[in-house]
Amino acid sequence: KLIDHTLKQRSIEGIWFNTWQYSQLAQQEMLSVSMLLNLVRKLEGLVPDKKAVAAEVWQRMKRFAGSATRMGLTTAARATTGMSLNVDSLINSLGPQDQQVDDAQVFEKMRDDFADTVAAVVTALNASAGKKSTVDRVVFYIDDLDRLVPARAIELIEVIKNFIDVPGCVFVLAIDYDVILRGLKQRKGYEGESLQEGEGKSFFDKIIQVPYRMPTTTYRIAEYVKAGLRDLYGEQLPKVVGTFLDENAQEL
Repeated sequence: KLIDHTLKQRSIEGIWFNTWQYSQLAQQEMLSVSMLLNLVRKLEGLVPDKKAVAAEVWQRMKRFAGSATRMGLTTAARATTGMSLNVDSLINSLGPQDQQVDDAQVFEKMRDDFADTVAAVVTALNASAGKKSTVDRVVFYIDDLDRLVPARAIELIEVIKNFIDVPGCVFVLAIDYDVILRGLKQRKGYEGESLQEGEGKSFFDKIIQVPYRMPTTTYRIAEYVKAGLRDLYGEQLPKVVGTFLDENAQEL
């Protein structure tokens, strides 16, 4: 939130996706598709004047949405989710789709479609900002990844890397490194400690360019409790309560 607040002052927009929230609503097998569709809708919502972006760009966005939907409707996904096959009609309605093109070719176009959409949106935002600021990117915040099943968290990270990691995008991921290790173990079917530490670090380094570890060991819980209550009650906080907190905040 602090990063988002700071960047907004420079006219750099942020888009949020709470994976935990969507995992409660979407079936696990469709979570990646849900994320892609949600992010592309929010990307469209950043542009106040839709006419500032060429109609061809919006068409590419629709094609991206159709490709993402198609990605979730492979034979295996249909079998596990029990979704109706009439979703194919949704794909057709979202934009021109050559039914003779195989899935691999469709997915190859997804990154290009997303990149073109992001570039157009950034240009539109830059124009609307005028001389106040220079907009050169959009920041995507992917929150609560470590509250998912670890293997599912790995899947979402790989989807981001493979389909929407394009110029003009920055992704800020909130995740516990231990979840990466557990996710790789689940993905590869390892048991116990058979996953080497180097494997987890190698995967992490390929995906995350700038890791920042929250300094949990320096948390001062007692000071946090006291400061919070004093902020809440101000001068109304009885002195005897303050003395009690000084002596008992840690246990509290």
